Amino acid sequence: MIRKSNFVLRGVAGEFVLVPLKNQLVNLNSILTFNESAAYLWELLENDCTVNELVSFLSNKYHIASSDAKNDVEFFIKQMKKLDLIDM
Repeated sequence: MIRKSNFVLRGVAGEFVLVPLKNQLVNLNSILTFNESAAYLWELLENDCTVNELVSFLSNKYHIASSDAKNDVEFFIKQMKKLDLIDM
């Protein structure tokens, strides 16, 4: 899977915000903010990645159990699909 190219992640005042690129309508009531691990996953999706690769990267970066990383990745992917922000 890979992220859609019409959004960019920006750090703003210690937070991570997903910003639509020009020519995209912005609903200020639904701007997405990411925590550090979600921002990391988003950046990884610049290149095509599998769920297993994301789990491995997340587990290694944050030194967490693969099962915990898998739960986090699955939740993240579910939310990104719901918002149509990734291509499978």
